[in-house]
Amino acid sequence: MPGAGPAAGEEGDASERAGLLLDLLVESDMVTGSLSGDVTAVVLAAGTGVDDDDARTTASAAYADLAAVLAQYADGVAVASGVDATGDVPSAVANSADAAGLVTTVVTGLDYYGRITTPLALAQNIGGDVSTYGPGSGRSMLP
Repeated sequence: MPGAGPAAGEEGDASERAGLLLDLLVESDMVTGSLSGDVTAVVLAAGTGVDDDDARTTASAAYADLAAVLAQYADGVAVASGVDATGDVPSAVANSADAAGLVTTVVTGLDYYGRITTPLALAQNIGGDVSTYGPGSGRSMLP
């Protein structure tokens, strides 16, 4: 989504841009809900996705792009997913030049483990640490 984030030195109202971004995400059925105040951190919860690996990979890339854009506005962004699956969102984040250095991921972040780990991972991300959490090679179990 080149050009979706704020340009260097760009003037304007951040809350106006954030409201526009939310409107676009709701219209595209990528998110539901409403805002009751300023957003300073975001958690995207993504299951394992559809059974088709190619379709999952395509959808996951879109969510990784979304997470990268949100990371330009929020103090922290974490993506919580289901169990490992080929082409899942954490893999897409790791493979995205824009998202990999900004977005923290939690694999199995939707179960009991995730209820504990995801908020801690988000707090670490807000503090500047970008990591991957969950079971498996190359991941930490807890922040």
